[in-house]
Amino acid sequence: MKTYTVAHLGCGGRGTDHVRALAACKPRLKLAALCDLDSGRLNAASASIGGGPAPYTDVDAMLAKEKPDIFSFCTQPNTRLALVEAGVRHGVKGIVMEKPMALSVQDARTLCRTADKAGVKLVVSHQHKYGKHWQKVREIVASGKLGRVRTIHATSLGWMQHYATHLIDYSMWLNDYSPVVKVAGHIHGRDHFATWESHPSPGYFMGHMVFANGVHGYVECGTFTPEQEPGISFWMNAGATVVGTEGIARVIVGRGWEAVTRDGVFSGHDASFDGVKDSIPLHLEVADWLDDEARLHSCRGELACHGFEVMMAICLSGLEHKPVDLPLSRNDDVTARMLAEVPA
Repeated sequence: MKTYTVAHLGCGGRGTDHVRALAACKPRLKLAALCDLDSGRLNAASASIGGGPAPYTDVDAMLAKEKPDIFSFCTQPNTRLALVEAGVRHGVKGIVMEKPMALSVQDARTLCRTADKAGVKLVVSHQHKYGKHWQKVREIVASGKLGRVRTIHATSLGWMQHYATHLIDYSMWLNDYSPVVKVAGHIHGRDHFATWESHPSPGYFMGHMVFANGVHGYVECGTFTPEQEPGISFWMNAGATVVGTEGIARVIVGRGWEAVTRDGVFSGHDASFDGVKDSIPLHLEVADWLDDEARLHSCRGELACHGFEVMMAICLSGLEHKPVDLPLSRNDDVTARMLAEVPA
């Protein structure tokens, strides 16, 4: 069994989740190096796994010295295209990044093309789908026990740039990755443009997605989004409900899952989101893909790029008050337009 070396950049809260997950991937992956501009965060992340990886505060120096097989990074979205280019320049074989993959459709497409042209396996961290609660709901949907799927409604109290591509990706995953062909959207509220400068999001984001196979999806983030369950913490108050002709199945990020099918009523509250445990299979699957081209990664860049484009198309629809077809044929900087045009 081949072992692949990994160099990781970004040692904040979510970045440290990745560090701990990568450390748990031995012997398939060897975490060889860590990098962060803040030496305090770098040392804390290293200490969380008992030390070992070589420390760096310069990413180019790390990639040049370590020559890793895989470059993992958890940074702000406006840096990701440049980091993909750096990984390609230093000859990595795989790249794992956080979401959203960019702030514009043009950048998302460019970083996918850049990786693809260089033969680099690109992965975006939509890791919730590895959680047992999400896996159980997908198993129920795939079994046919809900009958024909009619709608998927995915929600988060958290804001668009933090959560929407998660929800869109999991909606597509629950629907066998049938592509989205048309959307209609609504966005409003400017408060979080200033509060979350790195992840510019309207206060409320709502989209209606039409999938190629006829299923309809609905996604909501922010102010007017209904709670999944009272009492669940803000970022965990998210999930999805799948409605079929013969039943309903629901996943709640911070609690578990439940279903009513033609066979009865079922639930499981023994699994909820875990930022470390749910990231371990994300990274291990990169090794599997590097081993075998046919073992396509569940979070590969082309899927994430489509989901990002869906999110931006929903925003464009909200700005122009009309449905938008996919794939987008225009090069609007939708984020810039939101910052200028979204009403309070």
